[in-house]
Amino acid sequence: KEIDFHGDVDNLRYDAANKRVYVGYGEDETGAIGTVDAATNERLDEEYKLGAHPESFQLETLGPNIYANLPDLKQIAVINRNTHAISRWPLTLQLNFPMALDEGDHR
Repeated sequence: KEIDFHGDVDNLRYDAANKRVYVGYGEDETGAIGTVDAATNERLDEEYKLGAHPESFQLETLGPNIYANLPDLKQIAVINRNTHAISRWPLTLQLNFPMALDEGDHR
């Protein structure tokens, strides 16, 4: 089965607790993170529009947040999966692409 996210899909993360796959996709202002129900392989309406391509993102397993790198905006987007609120942390450096999350040490 093919699920179309309309371009530049290059990051996937699996949430085992909720059986969802999070998909980073899009270019420039169309950049977003979408979701797929892993049990049915259907695209869900849950989508987080970010205004830039998410180069990397990580899911919290002990909390509701998704942390997404938005190097074109020099920001980290913090997405609350429960409330769908998106906050942003500014970055002073450029070309920040990789990301790791250390939940145990809160960093």
